[in-house]
Amino acid sequence: MNHGTSWYIGCPLSGKTTLGLQKLEESARILGGKKLIIDCRRVSTFETYPHAPDVYSVATEIRLGKIPCFTPENEKDFEAVIALVARAGWSHVLIDEANLFLSPNYVSPNLKGLMRDARHHHVSLHLTTQYIGDLPPVAFSFDPTVYVFRCRGSRNLDRVQKEFDLSPAVVENLPQFS
Repeated sequence: MNHGTSWYIGCPLSGKTTLGLQKLEESARILGGKKLIIDCRRVSTFETYPHAPDVYSVATEIRLGKIPCFTPENEKDFEAVIALVARAGWSHVLIDEANLFLSPNYVSPNLKGLMRDARHHHVSLHLTTQYIGDLPPVAFSFDPTVYVFRCRGSRNLDRVQKEFDLSPAVVENLPQFS
């Protein structure tokens, strides 16, 4: 277990977020440090975690030893919380549906920088997406660990084959992780 970036790729209910959350907990337990969940879509998976209403509250919750969830309202909120993570260091972050801030239309400069420098900042970064087909090439530029779950859709299956040389037929029929 070390600091760096991990991707969890798969369709809804494939288990990607479940494993991402388990790996977040594991990395924090082994390496120590603070935890943060960025819940881009406010999903039920994270409803038991306290949701911080703003970036200032995220910092406060972390200082109090709580595991905050944060749902950014826009790119400015997202950039601010990622900048906070980079400054704080020694943290473990799960970004559910990271493709919302890392896409052909918008590449978060702070997320790109954190992905590049995660090990330097002592951050373990766990990123989930349903839409690997929409991710820009930079998503896999910094030697991430990648977990591929069941995927659907020709763009996603084509990208999984291109990036990881995995058979679309095999990936489309993977069992659900539990």
